[in-house]
Amino acid sequence: MDRRQFLNSSLIAAGGAILSGRRFAAEASALPQQVPGGIPSSEISTARFPSGFLWGMATACYQVEGAWNLDGKGESIWDRFSHTVGKIKGGATGDVACDQYHLTRKTSRF
Repeated sequence: MDRRQFLNSSLIAAGGAILSGRRFAAEASALPQQVPGGIPSSEISTARFPSGFLWGMATACYQVEGAWNLDGKGESIWDRFSHTVGKIKGGATGDVACDQYHLTRKTSRF
């Protein structure tokens, strides 16, 4: 295929995509605004938690502790995974994390 043939076939493909996109937009506007099984916006905006509701929270030690190889801590599957070259974009690890291990005052040793 030479450049001219490539350009012609590309233009034909682009034109088809534009035409099908217009048709799709027209079909999309005909769709119902409420998702079946979804909660209407009016109910969401007036929703409240019941009286006495208690919030909770959780963290994972990998996300907050840091000190991945200190004080006898064994290697976790996340330590192994993140230390494997090519598994994490940029090579980031949880080795320091939020460094809770060093930033929390130690009151006792177990």
